[in-house]
Amino acid sequence: MVQPARTFDRWQTEQVIVIVSPGQGSQTPGFLAPWLELDSTAEKLAAYSDAAQVDLIAHGTQSDADTIRDTRVAQPLIVAASLVAATELEKRAGRRADGVAGHSVGELAALVQAGVLSDEDSMRLVGVRGRAMADAAAETPTGMSAVLGGSEEDVLARLEELQLSPRTTTAEVSSSSPAPCPPWPSSRPKPRAARA
Repeated sequence: MVQPARTFDRWQTEQVIVIVSPGQGSQTPGFLAPWLELDSTAEKLAAYSDAAQVDLIAHGTQSDADTIRDTRVAQPLIVAASLVAATELEKRAGRRADGVAGHSVGELAALVQAGVLSDEDSMRLVGVRGRAMADAAAETPTGMSAVLGGSEEDVLARLEELQLSPRTTTAEVSSSSPAPCPPWPSSRPKPRAARA
């Protein structure tokens, strides 16, 4: 039997750029300082600070780990850093990313890169989100854990031994679907969604 000729697309034969924006917990004290050496970053961060109602430059360069762990500070910092990094990457590459994805709050940065939200709307939204989540967490003692490995049965049994209750709300579940970055010039093929 004759096999048809195998065809390849950009995703198989050329270099692609996919930007993955991280979630809360990826911030470290002083992590925005090197970015401020780049042209227009200070102006962007000042505008992002106004939209999010958080002093991103101060928190991203001077605040300690405990301060930037606060959800009302951490989430806007992470989205702002993701937007700055993506802009610089695209400037240096000379083109937009072929695909984007975001984990948890990083999805807001991915939505900007995909053309769904503006920078300003994303920063306004993450400011409201961070404050709301911090306020909600202050009302009830809470915690967050990620379990890697183990069978569901074993994990649930261990939680029961520790008198803990597994709870996940819709707001805590993150999408794992990457979003393509429009607009797509006719000379460039559109990316396909990643297959899991």
